[in-house]
Order: sequence, then structure tokens, then C-alpha cells
Amino acid sequence: MFSFFAQFWVVAFFLHHSEDWRPISITVIGMLLILWINQVKDKSLPFLVSIIFFFAYNFSKSPHLANHANYYMVICFCLILWAGYSWYKNKDLTEEFLIKDFEGVRSIVCLSLFVVYFMAGFHKFNSDFFNPEVSCASDFFLRYAREYNFAPELIPQFFLDYSPHLVVVVELLGAMFLLFPRTQLLGVLSFVGLHSYLVPLSFYDFASICYSILLCFLPSEIYQGEENRARAQKGINFLVASAVAGSVVARLMIDYEWDHIIYSDVAQGWFYLAGSFYFIFQLYKNIRACGLSPFTLRGHNLFDLSKMNPRWMMVMPVLLLIYTNTSYMGLRTAGNTSMFSNLRTEMGSSNHFIMGSSWQPFDYQKDIIIVEEIEPEYSRWMRGQPDIGMAMTTFELRRVVEMWKKKRKQVRMVFRHKGEVKYYDDITKSKKWGDNPLPWLAKKLMLFREIQPSGANRCRW
Repeated sequence: MFSFFAQFWVVAFFLHHSEDWRPISITVIGMLLILWINQVKDKSLPFLVSIIFFFAYNFSKSPHLANHANYYMVICFCLILWAGYSWYKNKDLTEEFLIKDFEGVRSIVCLSLFVVYFMAGFHKFNSDFFNPEVSCASDFFLRYAREYNFAPELIPQFFLDYSPHLVVVVELLGAMFLLFPRTQLLGVLSFVGLHSYLVPLSFYDFASICYSILLCFLPSEIYQGEENRARAQKGINFLVASAVAGSVVARLMIDYEWDHIIYSDVAQGWFYLAGSFYFIFQLYKNIRACGLSPFTLRGHNLFDLSKMNPRWMMVMPVLLLIYTNTSYMGLRTAGNTSMFSNLRTEMGSSNHFIMGSSWQPFDYQKDIIIVEEIEPEYSRWMRGQPDIGMAMTTFELRRVVEMWKKKRKQVRMVFRHKGEVKYYDDITKSKKWGDNPLPWLAKKLMLFREIQPSGANRCRW
């Protein structure tokens, strides 16, 4: 099982950086790493080298990472600790030892994915996500129309009205299914269906991260035995070939301007979808070869404490639980699985049906400004901030002013803060904002999205 998990895990990093091949050096390194781990017999060293590189690179780019890149980074950090511990304990680093030791952390890795899925659904349990006029679920149907160049009117209104309910049910109920051996296959199939819907919209890197862990919910025997392993590896080989071929085609579409009909990253998604379906078909053949019925398949017992080793690896789901709940603590609101959820917890109010904002222990989301004037050149400078008529935290204001100052920009800005209108001919020279840089660690850990001061909260990253 470890071998297939490791290969999927490395593919995910490559896919994330092959959408536009920027920077090209990282894309090439990612391609070399997946070819290395796919071709060598002992996958322990390429796996360790890969996760160290992935963590270091993502941390260097933090906090401006996609949501999935953030929890990918957290899990990579924990896997580095685990692989190092296994190396120290066994006095050697070989795939044989990692396969054996992976069984000890398998439940913990699975619980980590449960946290991500459940919280992604929990964030969407808010009034604006269920409003089809602004819901991200409805917007994703419309995104299909934009990406594939057909009239939005062709999408039945029924889909737009009820897709928010379906998404929340799939994510919350599917996550609960993953907790129990008798229902885990239902959970796995639920999320395979969800990812199959999202992959053609270019969310294939996210799918690869999740698929690598979804494998761990299935019975161990389908990965055991020479024929089963050969079939599973055959599926992985086809997936790797599809991922590399898709990235090359996407690059050619960009270079030769072939993406006027369909976007390059969308085309790449279909390559990954074909590869993942072929791999799933090989696993189905393994299930049948083991004499197992998909209807009576028992998954993995996540709560057998006797098999959890080392138990300190429970730090992985705990860190993810904290990270996915920062919006409700008054901390970061972006990059914490609340993407495309319509969630709003800022400015002392919340649209969530359960989690209010009155008890937030931290005040970052309450200390905000509302932008009234800014030169067009500097509007939407950083992930849509600052923008006229929109609000932003003073934390993000300090971040962007620091960026302007380093680039020697002169920025005229007018905004409202704590009921007072503030005028700055050059905000980079103000003592409060221009001479007040953020602590390095805080800049790495915190990130806030732009804030809509009023009205139904529109769909945004």
C-alpha cells in the first residue's frame, strides 16, 4: 500500500506546478521526481527526498498557497518526522521498513483526510452557500459553461438551485462514511464522484492528494500478492504517463496558442481523469480477484489504538483540525479549506448556521479598513486586495504596504478605519503602516481574504 500512496503523493506536487509550467524549473524537478519514484524498485529514498523538497518549497512560498497546497505541506512535514523516526528505529531506510511502519500510521493519515473533507463541508453550512444567486456550488456549474464555451442557459435551473445541498451532503455524509469500515467504500466512491466532477475544471492536483489517502481506506489484501501488486502498479504507471502527457500537451497549447477553444489546464484535467479511472479499474479487478464483493467490502478500522504507532503522529490530524478552524478563532480566513464556501466570519458577524463570531479569541478579523480611494495601478494588487468598496484586515494592509515600500512605490490611499476616514498621499511613508512591518512567522502563518462589507457573500477563493 505504501508504494502506491507514495507515488500518488509525488504526482500531486507535479500536477500542481505543471498547469502553467511556472516556474519551469520546479515543474521539471517535479517530473523527474515522479519518474524516479515510479521507476525504482525501492521507493524509500525518492519518497523522503520528495517530501522534504515539497515541504521546503511550499513553506518558502507560504502563505500564498492554494488550500490543498497548505494541507499538503502540513502532511509532508508530519511524514518527514515519521520517515525519519522509521529510519532511526530500524537503523536503515528501505521500502521494506516503510511498508511495515506505514501500517502504524495508516489510520492517522486516514483521519487527517476525514478532517479535511468534513471541515470543507462544514464551512459550507452557511446561509450564502445555500443561496443559488451567489453560491459557489452554482458558480461551479456556470464555470463549466465558461470553461467549455457553451451558453449558461443550457444548465437546468434545478441544478443551480439544489447543487449546494448536494455538495454539503456529499462532503459531510461522505466524510462520516469514511470513519466506519462497513461504510468506507461508500465514502470513497462519494469523493471519487466529487473529484471526477472537479477534475475537468482543473482541480486534478487536489484530487491526486486525496486519492493517495483514499487508497488507504481499502482492504490491505487488494494490494498484496504478486498479481494484485502488478495490476495496481500497471494502473499507477498509466496514471503517471497520463499526468506527464497532459502536462506536455498543456505546455504546447500555451506555447502555440491552442487554448482559444479550451483552456490548457482544463485539457490537462481530462488526461488525469483518464489515468485515474484506469487505476480505479485495476483496483476493481484486484477486489474481484480477492473474492471480495463491493457490496460487503469492509474497510480499515481507524480507531484500533493497538495498531497506531507511533501515537505521537496524531499531531497530524490535530494540526489539520486547528488549521481548518482558524476562521472561527478570528485567525486566517484564506487557504484553510474554506475556499469556495461563501463563508464569512469577519467584522464581528458570521453567516454560518452554527459557528458565530462573537466568541472569537483573536481580533484580527475585527480590525478592518474599508477602502474608499486608491490609485488604479495599486488596486487588487495582492489576491484582489485592496479594492475600492471592499474591506480588508489591517494585517493584510500592513503586508501589502510593506510590499509597496520594498518596491519603492508611492501609493495614495483613502480608507475608513474605526469610524474615521484616513487620508494618505503616500501610505508607505506613514508611521503606523509604512514603518510597522509584520513579524516573519506571522506573515508565514496568516492570510486573510478580501471582505465584502455587506450583502450576500459572493463566491471567492
